[in-house]
Amino acid sequence: MSRDRCSGKAVEVPFDAAADDRALNAFAGWCLRYGPATAVERSPGPAAVCVNVRGCEGVHGGWGRLLQRVQRDMDRLGLHASGAVAGGAAASLVAAAHHSWQVIQDHGEWLDQAPLDSLRLSPQVPVALAEVGVRTIGQMRRLGAQALADRFGEGPWHRLQLALGQATEGMTSVVPQGPLRCALAFDGPTARPEALQQGVQSCLQRLVHRLRRRCLGSLHVRVQLRRASAAPTRLEWRLARPSRGLRHLWRLMQPDLERVHLGHDPAEGIEAVQVTSLRHVSMAPGQAELLHGSVESQGPSWAEWIDRVRQRLGGVSLRVPHAQADPDQARAWAMRPMADAGAAAQAPMPSIEFLLPLRPTVRVAPPRAVEVACDARRRPVQVRLRGALQPVLAAEGPDRVEAAWWRGEQGTHDRWRVLADGAWWWLRRDGAAWWLEGAWT
Repeated sequence: MSRDRCSGKAVEVPFDAAADDRALNAFAGWCLRYGPATAVERSPGPAAVCVNVRGCEGVHGGWGRLLQRVQRDMDRLGLHASGAVAGGAAASLVAAAHHSWQVIQDHGEWLDQAPLDSLRLSPQVPVALAEVGVRTIGQMRRLGAQALADRFGEGPWHRLQLALGQATEGMTSVVPQGPLRCALAFDGPTARPEALQQGVQSCLQRLVHRLRRRCLGSLHVRVQLRRASAAPTRLEWRLARPSRGLRHLWRLMQPDLERVHLGHDPAEGIEAVQVTSLRHVSMAPGQAELLHGSVESQGPSWAEWIDRVRQRLGGVSLRVPHAQADPDQARAWAMRPMADAGAAAQAPMPSIEFLLPLRPTVRVAPPRAVEVACDARRRPVQVRLRGALQPVLAAEGPDRVEAAWWRGEQGTHDRWRVLADGAWWWLRRDGAAWWLEGAWT
């Protein structure tokens, strides 16, 4: 139910849960001005937004001044809100409901005196506890974990532990939805490559500054060139990892911008440029950024290297592991071309630690019989490679695989990952016979 400002009459408006959720997420993104991470509280109770302000006391001039600023901003927005600063998100929600606009330094008697409703439990829990005379958090605390778990499960006691700061609570930051745009209009159409590159650089600098202020990193960047008498030109880049490095983004853009045809007539040139981050995710500041205020890394990371290879050679030039349904672990994954940047965003760092939990990069087809010496526990200690017995420096296994009966296979197989002769090898044991099936190169 809402009231019309002009007529003062009550107007019935149907409740839209999806629109309400979108508005709450947008408000949580707006609250990023107070701290580097915000999250919408989904527990039962009034709508709430938690802001992680740990380490921001000096930025705001103290917690008291921060609360004053938040209260002033809520009044300007016309929102009836309450807030508090406490040791954690759960404690802050209790304090906001019981001690509005206060700074709680410790978990003292105030928490024991708070009503159960402020703990944001399921509605039936406070009602059931009130029937036995338990109406405050302190009274529920004295019941003990076992008594609560027998009647209501682990949820109420875990919520109490979060409020007391005795349990770890995670916060998934809400990233503002919608693209971030920075545009620049020229005084008139231009066909000069230098002017175009300077305009794109200026927009890119402003976009990076906005991403940095919101602790975001871009995954999909678009440059749109608006022409005077032709359709606009669009250039897009998808990144392997979130980035807000000005140097890295410009290195990706510059080769493609140099190939843009600007026309022979200045009247057909570029009128305006726009740089847009179409997709961005939360990205914590790095150590170099915190110490020196720089977002550039000391050297090109592997993700930047992937972006450069994709930009020059195309997505089919790189291969990433894709899982596939198969009980045979040797067939449980396959290397496929990285045609979509979404696969790159999910690919871990290409290292030995990354490759070993998967499967060999080189398969031996058909498998080749090898000679393996084992110890008393039937673990491989020597393997004959390149005509000589090589000592096994490390061995991982066995991984027992059941045969795929629908393919006519029977029995089980044990597979080992062994480090010998400077490489990791993939061995299979069938009874007393050993077979070489692949290697990590």
